[in-house]
Amino acid sequence: MKRIITVILLLGSLVWGQTPVEKYGKLQIKGTNLCDQNGKPVQLRGLSTHGIQWFDSLYTENAMQALAQGWKCDIVRLSLYARSGGYETNPTYFTNRVDQLIEWATKYGMYVMIDWHQLVPGDPNTDIVNAKKYFEYMSSKHGAKINVIFEICNEPNDVQSGDYLTGTKVDVTWDYHIKPYADQIIPIIRKHSPQNIIVVGTPKWASRPNDVIGNKVNDAQVMYTLHFYAASHSFEYNEWWPSYMDNMREAISAGLPVFATEFGTQEATGDGSNNFVASKQWLDSLAKYNVSWCNWNFSDDYRTGAAFKENAVSGTSSVADFSNTANMKDAGKWVYEYLRKSVSITNHAGINQAPFLSMAVAGKILSLSAAVPAGSSIALFDLTGRKILDREIAGTSVTLSNLAKGIFIAEIMVGKSSVVQKIRID
Repeated sequence: MKRIITVILLLGSLVWGQTPVEKYGKLQIKGTNLCDQNGKPVQLRGLSTHGIQWFDSLYTENAMQALAQGWKCDIVRLSLYARSGGYETNPTYFTNRVDQLIEWATKYGMYVMIDWHQLVPGDPNTDIVNAKKYFEYMSSKHGAKINVIFEICNEPNDVQSGDYLTGTKVDVTWDYHIKPYADQIIPIIRKHSPQNIIVVGTPKWASRPNDVIGNKVNDAQVMYTLHFYAASHSFEYNEWWPSYMDNMREAISAGLPVFATEFGTQEATGDGSNNFVASKQWLDSLAKYNVSWCNWNFSDDYRTGAAFKENAVSGTSSVADFSNTANMKDAGKWVYEYLRKSVSITNHAGINQAPFLSMAVAGKILSLSAAVPAGSSIALFDLTGRKILDREIAGTSVTLSNLAKGIFIAEIMVGKSSVVQKIRID
């Protein structure tokens, strides 16, 4: 009997202890969905490094193991800047360094995105000679690995030199700049990697996948980027930021597969205040549309978008150090907890999606369209993201006493899933 029990436990560990690559295998695109080897939609979720040239010593094997086993990442994005002290300064060193990180990510069962982090100049064609060399090498070296994804241009944008306010600008478009670049880079990759996923950047700092409509790349295994920063890029159109969500929906409705290869919980600079309410709204919507994502960024940079406090981790840190929330900034803690506690419906069998609830308010009574079980909860946030109510609920109604009039964000938690809706209390 003891031998039989041992065998059962071992079999169970093989099923429930699988890495993302073991579970999903070689990825493919079906329609607008990223799918596993069997054609079932999957949503990959993980983190992006910061510029490898700046945080080189931080990216150790322990760091990669922590992302896989502590953070529960499906994917890590390896961001090597084309300029800014990156690839162009020492192609051999940085190519070998990315090689090493790919091998470690592969060892721990994660998908890995090879990110050519073009930023300034904003026209990717400016550095196309180096890009061709980089992807020739990377595809010949790693193109046969089933866990490798190629991101060929990070954020095409209009700035050719300097900064956004004072720099030299040119209108970088999909039709005249980005697609011609992709049409030169993709055949290089396809010589060595005929079917691996390739992701192409879109205009205006990767915010306009809808610009691709009617002129997509002639390759069935290509996806298009959306980058967003939740504190700046709300759902609704405003004077400064048109609706990035509408851009994504329009692209998907037109049949284009989208990958959010970079997002932050804070402002578009990667700094400033976090907006976790808007971040949750965004991630709920990405799950709804089966859009995979990588959070920016796994580093101890001074900005609020970094996962770790400055100098809290280093090249000598242990696996446990990289997964210790005491070492993390607020953004890092939020993403860490989201990855560990929130379950992607498309990724995990046996998890029920939250009821599709709608909410209506009359006076101080919030009514739900369906009963929620005991142990569910409601949280209310004002429009600055400040939580003003958090308590358990059950049934079909909630009394909202002692609340002033106004517009709020209500989040109903049912098990491991949630529904978020804007409500008005009169």
